[in-house]
Amino acid sequence: MESDSELHACRITRRKLGLGIEGLGEFHIQKEFNNLAQLDAAFTHVSNCQDPIESFHRQVNSRVKNFKFLLYRDFPDKQHVADEKKF
Repeated sequence: MESDSELHACRITRRKLGLGIEGLGEFHIQKEFNNLAQLDAAFTHVSNCQDPIESFHRQVNSRVKNFKFLLYRDFPDKQHVADEKKF
């Protein structure tokens, strides 16, 4: 049984040979949840600012520079209705 804040998958990739847009950085960390409710539950779980999570968070943040992030979702998703867009 899955918990409400369970991370489904995690992957770290690194840009090679200088290929890619400089502004996107060298590393790409991809975290997958089964739905946005699980993502929200995970954020709630770690936002309490208590140990051991807070100590680990501080250690990671002290080593990260020029952090940029994006939030993607599957497209089309289950809610997408074909031929209903007006643009």
